[in-house]
Amino acid sequence: MLSMFGILRPIRWLQSPAAISKQLLAVAIENQKPLHKVLATLAKYHFHSPTRKRLLEVRNDMDLGAETWQAIEGVGLLNANEAKFLKANSEYRLQAYFLRQLAAEDWRQRDRLISFRSMLIHPALTLFFGGFVALFSIGFFAALVMLIQSLT
Repeated sequence: MLSMFGILRPIRWLQSPAAISKQLLAVAIENQKPLHKVLATLAKYHFHSPTRKRLLEVRNDMDLGAETWQAIEGVGLLNANEAKFLKANSEYRLQAYFLRQLAAEDWRQRDRLISFRSMLIHPALTLFFGGFVALFSIGFFAALVMLIQSLT
C-alpha cells in the first residue's frame, strides 16, 4: 500500500544504475564468470527499466555475434575509450579494477549532482518559507495596528 504512493520506493535521482551495473560486471569479471550469462541475468532482473532495456539490447547484440565491450559501448554504458581499454586489456583483474574505478567515478558525479541540487534547493526553500513567515507577520502586525487604532 505504501509503495503504491511512492513512500517506500527509492528516489530515482539518488540512484546510479550505470554505476551499479559496472560494479556488478566488475564482481562477475573478478570471479571469472562468463559475461554473456551475467549480462543476461542483469538484463532480466535489473531494477532500473531503461538500463534493463539497454542490457537486453547488449545481450541480443552478443547473441548476434557482437563483441562484448563494443555492444556495451553501443548502448551507452561505456564510452569509446573505456571500451577500447577493456578490449585491449584482457587480464580479468585489470578489467575488474577499471570497472570499479568507473563505477566510483559515476558515484562521485552523482554525489556532486546531489550537492549542487541541494545548494540550489536550500536557498529557494528558505525564501519560500520566509515568504510565509513574512505574510503571517504582516497580517499579525496589521491586526495589532488596527487594534491600537481602535483603542485611541
